[in-house]
Amino acid sequence: MLFLFRSVSSPFAMKKSTSKKALKSTKKVSDISNKSESVSHYTAVLVEDLKSEFRAVAEGLLGFQASMKEEIQTIKLDIKDIRDELDFTRRSLVDKIETFRTELKGDIQDLRTELKGDIQDLRTELKGDIQDLRTELKGDMQDLRTELKGDMQDLRTELKGDIASLSLKVDQNTQGISELNEKMDYVAHKVQQHDEAIIELQSINGIKTH
Repeated sequence: MLFLFRSVSSPFAMKKSTSKKALKSTKKVSDISNKSESVSHYTAVLVEDLKSEFRAVAEGLLGFQASMKEEIQTIKLDIKDIRDELDFTRRSLVDKIETFRTELKGDIQDLRTELKGDIQDLRTELKGDIQDLRTELKGDMQDLRTELKGDMQDLRTELKGDIASLSLKVDQNTQGISELNEKMDYVAHKVQQHDEAIIELQSINGIKTH
């Protein structure tokens, strides 16, 4: 009741007080609003800067990622090219080795065939040479046999003559020896006779001495 009375009794005072408070409040709100606008502006600018930096970083990362992707793709392509080149080189070497092996087999086969022919020709030639040598040796042996027969015949004839001459000489020597033995016997007999004569003479001389 009192509040109502006072409000009713002093409407102007109430209005004045309210106006002052309203002005203060409006000023504070204005200040706060100004400050809020400044903060909002700063915040907006900061956010925009952060967004710009983020965009720049994101764009840099995307560019780096794209560059890395390109680099990786390039490396992959290089590796693929190297693999293809190595595979081509390997196939080329395998083909060359196979070709060389085939050529070598052909050369070996040709060499075997040629050597077989040469060996066969050499065997045939050696057989002919051996046959000729056998024939020549047979002829030489026959000639040698004939020559040896002639030499042996001549040697027999010569030996027969030598043996006959030697036999004659032996006979002559035997006869000479017999004659010599007879002469020696004669000489021995004569010596004995001489010895007996000497003994006899000595006996005679001995008698005369006595």
